[in-house]
Amino acid sequence: MISPTERMIAEVEGAIGWMVFNNPARRNAMSLDMWQAVPAILDHFERDPAVRVIVLRGAGDKAFVSGADISEFEKNRSSPEAVARYDEIGNAAQTRIENASKPTIAMIRGFCMGGGVGVALQCDLRIASDNAQFGIPAARLGISYRLSGVKKLLDLVPPEKRRLTSLLVGLNPRLKNGFGADRFVAGNVTLGGFGFVGQVRNSTLRVSGSEVLAEGRLRA
Repeated sequence: MISPTERMIAEVEGAIGWMVFNNPARRNAMSLDMWQAVPAILDHFERDPAVRVIVLRGAGDKAFVSGADISEFEKNRSSPEAVARYDEIGNAAQTRIENASKPTIAMIRGFCMGGGVGVALQCDLRIASDNAQFGIPAARLGISYRLSGVKKLLDLVPPEKRRLTSLLVGLNPRLKNGFGADRFVAGNVTLGGFGFVGQVRNSTLRVSGSEVLAEGRLRA
């Protein structure tokens, strides 16, 4: 078994490694075991020579990741020590995505909130359906983000749109572009909707800085 928890699905389909956030009852909110599973899944995909690209998506069509699973906070964030451990695990998972040796793509449908935005920001590319909704409401819960994550958001979000980061940004692609999505796809996002991902089987991909470079038949 690739994933150590049923709430994270890891599958290999041809040249694509799928990492699926599988907590649909809570709109794929990230539980502690889900954060812990991320490095193990990426380790497996990186060791597999057949995997050329890693695609992250949420189970179902309601959400990519709706943030952290706040139902666990009483148990997992009940003391300063517990908060520090929780944050360390979550930060390690996001850093692992950021440092993945193979290109990563966030396939965003529905809600992408809080920690979900953080996960998407760590990917090399973000592709969203036109029903994607973005927001960072953590301040209402008294939760802070690490400096590196905030910097990445500020680097991607134009200054004139930063005031939107505490709000829910809905169906207007002009506003959603402020959250750093690289491409929007009309209707539901599918593998075919990616277009260029479908060509990956006969391509060579590499990452240079923040750009995904492709050789062979991969087309943007």
